[in-house]
Amino acid sequence: MSPSANRPRLRSRTRAAVSLVALGLASVPLVGWSHAVEVAVDGDVLHTRTYATTVGGVLDELGLGLGPADQVIPARDVPLEQVDTIDIDRAITVDVAIAGAVVRRVTAPVGSVAGILTEAGIDVRDDGGYSTPRWTSPIEDGDTIAVHLPRPVQLQVDGTVREVRTLATTVGALLIDAGIELGPDDTVDWDLAAPVMPGSNVTVERVAFDEVVEDVRLERDEVERQSGDLERGERRVETEGSDGLRRDTYRVERVDGDEVHRELIDSEVVREPVGRVVLVGTAAPHPHPPPAPAPKPAPAPRARSAPGDDVWDRLARCESGGNWATRGTYHGGLQFHPDTWRANKPAGAPTYAYEATREQQIEAGRWVQRSQGWEAWPHCSRQIGVR
Repeated sequence: MSPSANRPRLRSRTRAAVSLVALGLASVPLVGWSHAVEVAVDGDVLHTRTYATTVGGVLDELGLGLGPADQVIPARDVPLEQVDTIDIDRAITVDVAIAGAVVRRVTAPVGSVAGILTEAGIDVRDDGGYSTPRWTSPIEDGDTIAVHLPRPVQLQVDGTVREVRTLATTVGALLIDAGIELGPDDTVDWDLAAPVMPGSNVTVERVAFDEVVEDVRLERDEVERQSGDLERGERRVETEGSDGLRRDTYRVERVDGDEVHRELIDSEVVREPVGRVVLVGTAAPHPHPPPAPAPKPAPAPRARSAPGDDVWDRLARCESGGNWATRGTYHGGLQFHPDTWRANKPAGAPTYAYEATREQQIEAGRWVQRSQGWEAWPHCSRQIGVR
């Protein structure tokens, strides 16, 4: 290799050592068989004449004190008569550190980072790395070259796991190099300023917040109210009622799309529930009356006018003592069987005869009298003389 290609010359080391005056050669007669030689030491060029016969003899005369790693071109045993110039490159010692640790100490006659790393068998360019100082920078004895090689790192983000090799020195720089942008709420399981170590596992969680509105049905209550209008055991729905509606708003936290937490931030009753009201009977049940007698064939109609109200009053006095509200097995002033009343009562009349007015009972009596005759009241009709 050419010495000048390895490093710049260090001019301060040998100039005095090869001075002809210092060697005492200036007073020696120069005869015709002495040799004129050019000696280049670390870039400093000196001209001298010598009686030595080999390159090594010249170096010994000059007393340069060369080390075993210093480079001499041509070799020491080459006859001087074949040489016009002797090139000397002194070796330097440089440490090579990878990942902060010194892994190689190199002594070689070179003067650049490229020369030292080549001697060490390390080419960071092939490995995708870089050095400090840079590849083409000059280097001097005692310097240290820091070699930065890509570190293998496992990166987990957006539902995927990938292996990457990175020259980034911090976790934050790693994410930038990988093209990963962090949202305002995203989290990383490392401090962004933490150093990237070989084999590190860096996980990025995408964190997002949104609002979710949910409608909640408010079930209606059921209220029971006692009613004397219904017999015990009877129930009747007075008001059907309706369910209400409440609208709840939540702040939901999601990590990588999955919900991990929710917080209620607002709740509004949109519609109040309306209770269902059921009437429960409290009245004593009426005794079940015997079945109504089978109707007798209607007698042939008599050619006379319909009886007046006074007839019905006299019939009522006989049947019930004139009490139009009496109740028992038979009801009302005219003592209707419940089945007879239901079959003959006028429109809009109550369920039971004892609840009806005198006029409604008389109207029903007229219907019964038309269909069954006065025989519907077999005893009292004779008593009052209507048959």
